[in-house]
This record gives sequence, C-alpha cells and structure tokens, in this order.
Amino acid sequence: MYQKNLSYWLKAVIIGVLVCLLGLYGFFIPMLGKRLTVLYPEYLSYYFPWLVLISLTAIPCLVILGFGWKIARNIGIGQAFSHSSALGCRAIAYLCFGDTLFFFAGNLLFLLLNKSHPAVLIASFLLLFVGVSLAVVFITIGRLVDEAALIQEENRMTI
Repeated sequence: MYQKNLSYWLKAVIIGVLVCLLGLYGFFIPMLGKRLTVLYPEYLSYYFPWLVLISLTAIPCLVILGFGWKIARNIGIGQAFSHSSALGCRAIAYLCFGDTLFFFAGNLLFLLLNKSHPAVLIASFLLLFVGVSLAVVFITIGRLVDEAALIQEENRMTI
C-alpha cells in the first residue's frame, strides 16, 4: 500500500512539474523575451534564435518526465528495484547532461556570433553546474537501483 501511495505522489509531482514547464516554456520565456525586445530594441534580432535554442531544451525535459512516470509506475506495482527503473534513471542522467551541454554550447555559439552577452554565459555556468549535478545524482541512483535489482534477483533464487 505504501508503494502505491508513493507512486501516486510521484505522479502528482511529475504532473506539477509538467504544468510548470508548460507555463515556463509556453508563456514566461516568450513573454520575457518580448519585454526585453521592447525595452532594448537593439536585441530584437536575438529574440528568435534564443527562443529556438531555449525551446529545444524543453524536449529532453519532457522525455525526462516520461521516464519519471515509468519509474513511478514501477514503484506502484512493486518493482522499484528493477533493471527497468535503473535504465530509466540512467536515461534521465544522460538527458540532463546532454540538455545542459546543448544549452551551454548554444550559449557559447551565440556569444561567438555576437548574439549574447558574456554575463549570460557566466550565468549559464550555474545551469551547467545544476545539470551536471543532477546527471551525477541520477547516474548514482541508477547504479544503486541496478545493484538492488541484482540482489533482489539473487534472493529470489535462494531457497
């Protein structure tokens, strides 16, 4: 019963994160970009390339939520420590790392094309740190879940 309850809570959190992502990518970021172009018309040519770059970073985030949903489902059916859950954690780690690296590389490219400001690149180091940290955490969790799944399989085979 506890696992089903935990699964429902995780799914509720995933739905909440999805709503926040939709608000962030669908409303807040475009609105902020438009406001910046009104305040600083010289940045008007930056709006569309930055909007495309930032919008592309939403795709891995949505895929991560899908893997999170599968892991929550596994927890709900009593298979928290399974190779499927470990694979999902590793996939989340790679997506976090790839998405963070993609954004940082895009930001660096825009700086070289004179479509960004060095302060934005410096601020993106914080995002790089957060993304790499999340990737390390999920790689670790995936490894631990994989080891727990192996131990669970060994226990099932003993009499």
